[in-house]
Amino acid sequence: MWETRAFSMIRHFHDYPAFSTLVFPLPYCLELPAGSSCDKIAKKQEGWVIAMLSFTEIDEKIQQGYKKSWEEKNGIDGCDIWLEAWEGIKDTMLAEGLSEVRELEDKYPWQQFICNYVQDFEMELLNARLKDKSYCQKHITYCQELIERCGSEQLMLENTRRDMADSYFMLGNQEECDRLYEEWLQADPDWGWGYIGWSDCYAWEREEPRYERAEEILSRGLSRTDLRDRKDVTDRVVEVCEKLGNTEKAQFYRQELHRLSSVRVEKIGPNAPCPCGSGKKYKKCCGGRE
Repeated sequence: MWETRAFSMIRHFHDYPAFSTLVFPLPYCLELPAGSSCDKIAKKQEGWVIAMLSFTEIDEKIQQGYKKSWEEKNGIDGCDIWLEAWEGIKDTMLAEGLSEVRELEDKYPWQQFICNYVQDFEMELLNARLKDKSYCQKHITYCQELIERCGSEQLMLENTRRDMADSYFMLGNQEECDRLYEEWLQADPDWGWGYIGWSDCYAWEREEPRYERAEEILSRGLSRTDLRDRKDVTDRVVEVCEKLGNTEKAQFYRQELHRLSSVRVEKIGPNAPCPCGSGKKYKKCCGGRE
């Protein structure tokens, strides 16, 4: 069975292996056999038809990215490959009317969990910016796009927000970092790791740390009666007080930390979110290493 696909100059597709997306003018069409290697998803964008990566190509690029980043320890090249895969994922979601990354999990037989890949990619971009500062903006753009597609994945959303704000801070845009945290904490004032992420920007991400500002942010969080992850926030304020040389206040928070640590912790289920904050299932993260 043959189908008509709006691709022009498709015979030249393999002449440009470096490009993940080729653009062809609409007036030119050619017939391709359904299911053939060139039978790709197509979308219309401003009068052009764009040949998109197929599922197989996206899946393979994800695997190539893991090999480059994790096996060959070449995070920059790995990120570049994963950026191509991400473009394919966005196009696929748009073509199929999907709003959340997780919706892709059940639609295709991926070699990796997609929710793991998008978070691993985000972490590799974080590392890449330390070697090449241009990846700060790439990381910010990626985080913005991922946040729009997190859906109900709350831990993924929170982690991505913190890392995006951190990249703004690294670029010297302290105002945008502060604005984002103010906005997020106004909407969710009991987000413990939000206060930690914000304070870390001032305590650990600067050549000249502002520990007073970091303590101020953490104290603001600890003033909340229903603060989530209070133990983690308290642990961080102990570190900050020690850096400030305020031994009395540090001791006070250590006692509070001891009290919080003595509280009985319920057993974590294998499919529950990992408490480390990765956004992955416990069995696929820390639980898998125990």
